[in-house]
Amino acid sequence: MTRKVFQDLTNKMKGKADIDLVTILARTPRADQTYRIYSSNDSMSPEGEYKSESVSDLWRESLLDRSESLLLVDFSDMRSHLGDADQLIHLGIGSVLNVPVMEASRTLAVINILGPAGALNLENHLEIIDIIVNCNDRLVKSIKESVPGE
Repeated sequence: MTRKVFQDLTNKMKGKADIDLVTILARTPRADQTYRIYSSNDSMSPEGEYKSESVSDLWRESLLDRSESLLLVDFSDMRSHLGDADQLIHLGIGSVLNVPVMEASRTLAVINILGPAGALNLENHLEIIDIIVNCNDRLVKSIKESVPGE
């Protein structure tokens, strides 16, 4: 059921933009680390990996501390916020939308939506955020079921 919730969300978002990859990174007790509980493309970004080296302070502050969405529309934006930007650019990613999933004013996880240059933009990012917000209750439940040790 949990994976189906994540796949359904991915399919809905793909209806709004040209998306190559969707991942969900859950918070862990360590402030400098997240855990990938979902990937729409394991060959690009495998599930079950802890991620710490590529989480920049700006990314962490925006998404985990302030619970703000983050839209990165060009390579410069990506490089200033993502430690693994060059790797993503090499894979053909040119735009990124990161959206926190909230429960009781706390970020539980971040949904990362990645596409080619121009795919995620000022015109479609609010529609994608609305899709996520409308699925929030199911997402919270599925995220909690997916985090190791929860």
